[in-house]
Amino acid sequence: MKPQPGLGIRRQLDRESLGELEGSVEPGPPWIHTVSKEIVDSVSDQEKKRQEAINEVIYTECDFVRDLEYLRDVWVVPPRTPDIIPESRRAEFIQLVF
Repeated sequence: MKPQPGLGIRRQLDRESLGELEGSVEPGPPWIHTVSKEIVDSVSDQEKKRQEAINEVIYTECDFVRDLEYLRDVWVVPPRTPDIIPESRRAEFIQLVF
């Protein structure tokens, strides 16, 4: 998600709150469904489990990055915009909160 000026951020992200993201983001397909049958047949069961674990780590890291982007775009960036907090108080507020 790229931040957009003004209320565009809020409208876009309200539809994708953390709760909605958790419910709507599905894990990727199992590793065995992303490679050819020849590859699946050529590796051991231990390697299949290893590849599934790697696939799961990649998925959870991507999900974590989405959560961080949400926090940045909804909670960190908006207070820095001129119309939210008066400029005379903005720097102190950002320092105290973040």
